Amino acid sequence: MTAKERHRSPLGACLVRCHPEEVTENTAAAELRTLIDERVQAIASRDAQYLADAQDPEILAFNVLPPLRLRGSDQVAEQTRAWFDGYADGPGYEVHDLRIDVDGSVGATAFLYHVTGTLLSGDEVSMWVRATLVWKKIDGRWRIVHDHESIPWDPSTGQGLASLEP
Repeated sequence: MTAKERHRSPLGACLVRCHPEEVTENTAAAELRTLIDERVQAIASRDAQYLADAQDPEILAFNVLPPLRLRGSDQVAEQTRAWFDGYADGPGYEVHDLRIDVDGSVGATAFLYHVTGTLLSGDEVSMWVRATLVWKKIDGRWRIVHDHESIPWDPSTGQGLASLEP
């Protein structure tokens, strides 16, 4: 372990003798953490516009909901509104096991999220999803340029496994 590594907190924040690029990366990681927290709040309040504003207009998204891919924040916002409208209660959205990586003006957040709620049909939802968001700092603001969500699948049946838990 180097001297520099001994002076890091458990969260990876450099406590002493930081190089300027480490301070910048730690600040960026904190900014991305805040944006993830705001994302959770936006989903809780069904604020599709906030979520759309966090995205680059040219975002490429592979979400767990159809279609296979979405191009552009307008398509993603439309899908998000439809997702919200499908719930009588919810959706609940909790982020777990968040990992944040930053290199300059590019960052990635990877996490599991748990969706809960009651659909308009009365069916209860409780599913875990894997997610990776790729962020780019554009004009001083972090924007999501790629959103990739997935659930594991059973190779013997070809079916998605939305009921798995961490």
